[in-house]
Amino acid sequence: MRIIRRQDGGTPLNAWTIQGSNYNNYVDNTGTIPTVVIGTTSSSGGLISQGSRFTIGLPGGVPVTPDVTGKVTYNNSVSTPLAGVTVTLGTATTTTDAAGNYTFSSVAPGTYTITASTTKPWGGVNATDALFVLLHANPGHGVILTGINLLAADVDGNGNVTATDALLIRRRAVGLDNSFARGNWVFSPKSVTVAATTLTGQDLKALTVGDVDSSYVPTVAKAGSRISFSSEGKIQVSPAGMIEVPVQIASNVNVAALSLSFTYPADLVEFQGASSKAQDLTTFSADGKINIAWASIKAMDLKSGDAIVTLRFKATEQFKAGSKFDVQVDNMKSEIADANGQIINATLKTATVEGFVPSEFSLKQNYPNPFNPATTIRYELPVTGTVSLVIFNSLGEQVATLVNGVQDAGIYKFEWNASSLSSGIYFYRIDVKAGDQSFSKVNKMILMK
Repeated sequence: MRIIRRQDGGTPLNAWTIQGSNYNNYVDNTGTIPTVVIGTTSSSGGLISQGSRFTIGLPGGVPVTPDVTGKVTYNNSVSTPLAGVTVTLGTATTTTDAAGNYTFSSVAPGTYTITASTTKPWGGVNATDALFVLLHANPGHGVILTGINLLAADVDGNGNVTATDALLIRRRAVGLDNSFARGNWVFSPKSVTVAATTLTGQDLKALTVGDVDSSYVPTVAKAGSRISFSSEGKIQVSPAGMIEVPVQIASNVNVAALSLSFTYPADLVEFQGASSKAQDLTTFSADGKINIAWASIKAMDLKSGDAIVTLRFKATEQFKAGSKFDVQVDNMKSEIADANGQIINATLKTATVEGFVPSEFSLKQNYPNPFNPATTIRYELPVTGTVSLVIFNSLGEQVATLVNGVQDAGIYKFEWNASSLSSGIYFYRIDVKAGDQSFSKVNKMILMK
């Protein structure tokens, strides 16, 4: 070792050579320049005490290996820390602690990219995220996705964010698909240059793929769900016919995204589908659960009392006259958003469904009446019989046949669309033959265009 100079009280003294062998030396990194501290009990040249400081020269300088530290959090409004995430720097890996912190110790100087990965479950994606994708993909709607949110929106991983990504988000949100080409999670990579000092605050952000609006709180739920639910009234239905359950909205709303989740008794009824003013619903049902997703840049206006969606069921053998069931809304998995992607406070209502067999034949007045161009005709059968339901114009000419065949006892309704006919008075007639019983009736209706 060659001593460059001895320092006492900051004043350089004569250069000299240390002799002896009983040393206790170390590197002091507390200053801006690393300093070797030399301690010895045997030397010459006037070393007066153990711990005197010397500036030294070594081939290549003193090696510097600082630490790199940071934190991994979810990119939501509360920056949820993510534990158990694998963080990589160069060839080194570490795992975040319960608070999302990570540390790489004694990192050699150089430039690195810090990346992360996880096997945590995917979740927190719904139709509102699909809406944000559509708003981004259609310029002029005030939404431009950037950074990690743009990465999360490109669910098919092709480098572009399009309506296809929105459709894939809807499909996975309801359960039709169980994966994205891009995977389950995305992290914001970070480039760092390691020099002489420890690097702190090298934080990484994360999103589940598809959580474009950053509203998920991992392992909990989407933030901001504001759906309430009530069951009011009763719907009497025939065990033999199609059972329709309207889900009504209790206030006037403008809706651009629907995420709805329902439960129903699978032992009593089988789910057959859903309809709505919204076109192209994405629907999936299994094990007594129904998931529905829809998003569009063309919002639909709903008035108080309108059906936001109508659920259709078919009775099983267990559903008989007097049987009852309710459809329940899972408000933690349901969400409604407006044309700007803002979550709407909404109350949804359904009614208790009750199996009912009429005590007599009847043909109800169509509704609406007058109508344009469609109206609904309802009738009831107390027994199984052969049914004919036909439409006549004012000249007595038959213009449509709605029913011609055997039907079980129950309540029935049919929608007739007269868009191809001219305005005027029309008549509908039912004829039923059931063993030694028969029933006939004619009602008048008005098409007004």
